[in-house]
Amino acid sequence: MPSGEEIQRKGEEGAHRAKRWLERTLRAKVQWVNPDPTAVKKLTYKWPGNSNTFSFDLGGSFIGQGDDDSKTREGENFFAEVKNYSSASDQLSMFTDFLAKCYVARKENPKFTDIFYGLPGPHSGLQNGASCIHQKKLKKQS
Repeated sequence: MPSGEEIQRKGEEGAHRAKRWLERTLRAKVQWVNPDPTAVKKLTYKWPGNSNTFSFDLGGSFIGQGDDDSKTREGENFFAEVKNYSSASDQLSMFTDFLAKCYVARKENPKFTDIFYGLPGPHSGLQNGASCIHQKKLKKQS
């Protein structure tokens, strides 16, 4: 069983790897990476009904026009959850927890975050890589 420090180090490595990937592929500016103190303030939320908290791993904004002028995301904000595990673990079941976090964040601050990304690790067993949840999908399902 890995130590708490080892888990935290792997989590930070995964978040920084995801930051580089997002900035290189999605015309994104990742401004907040946990556990930076400024990031913690932006990315942390309280679960409804109790004092427990959760946080996303990173967040930022989209920059530039993009490939399709009619579908620009310029200025939209996103949060991302990164799972940097060395095996498939139970990442598929963790997706339900990720969805709950997205709903809570949208309910608490509906105008702040436009898109939520679930970024699986390289050994997740997920075929399509990142999961993207757009605010319109959350609104339809709530």
